[in-house]
Amino acid sequence: HELQQQLADANNLADLHTMTDKFRAQDPTGAGVVEASVAAQILTTHGVSAAVVQKTCNEVATQGGAFDYSLIASEAITARTQFDYQFIRDLFTKLDADGSGALSLDELRQLLRSKAFDCPVSHVEELLAYMDTDRDGEVSFEEFAQAALEYGR
Repeated sequence: HELQQQLADANNLADLHTMTDKFRAQDPTGAGVVEASVAAQILTTHGVSAAVVQKTCNEVATQGGAFDYSLIASEAITARTQFDYQFIRDLFTKLDADGSGALSLDELRQLLRSKAFDCPVSHVEELLAYMDTDRDGEVSFEEFAQAALEYGR
């Protein structure tokens, strides 16, 4: 599980989906496996340490040489989602100063002053427009979680 943890720690969900797409592009049969050398290159570019890549390639060699990326990617995405969801819930609760269950423009400004999002405070209105998918002028937890899971670090 060290491999999945490093992937989850080094990537957001969008990065993990991009990684999965890279694996699929190298898997012409669609079997969910690639050669170890291909896996090593993709894993390295997605933040996995050289030691873990080497260990993984050695394990793959003893199991016929095919790296099962579909299982690894799925487990990394699940780990990232579970960790992020709890963090997002805690952050949302902290930001929702009035306890309304939704974030106002002022509460979003507080978010932008944190390190959770890489977005200048001057873009708060654009962020509200992006996150507020139902256009009610506030960001619900569901709207906040969707944006944060996809793009937050």
